[in-house]
Amino acid sequence: MTYYGALVSNRFDTRLRMVHVAEDRGISEAAREYETTPKTVRKWVKRYREQGLDGLADRSRAPKSVLTRSRGVGAADRGLAWETSQMGSGSISRGFFFALFAQDS
Repeated sequence: MTYYGALVSNRFDTRLRMVHVAEDRGISEAAREYETTPKTVRKWVKRYREQGLDGLADRSRAPKSVLTRSRGVGAADRGLAWETSQMGSGSISRGFFFALFAQDS
C-alpha cells in the first residue's frame, strides 16, 4: 500500500474507532481520547449514522464555486493597460486610483 493509501486508511480507521468510542462512552470522552473537539466527533457520528461507512471517507475540499471578475472590471483593466503603457510608475498608480473612483460614478 502506498503512503497516501495508508494515510487515508489510517484516517478512516481512526474516525471509525472514534465513532464507536462516542457511541459507547459519549461524545466528550471520545473528544478527549482522540484530542479533538466535541463538534468534530459529533460531525463524524452524524455522517456515520446517515451514510454508514461511506460517511467516514475523505471528501473533496475544493470550493463548490469560484468567484470570477465581472465583465466591467476586466474591461477597465484592459483600458488602463493600454493607457499606461507609456507612463511611469507614479503616473500609473495615480491613474489607477482615479479610474477606480470614475467607475463608481
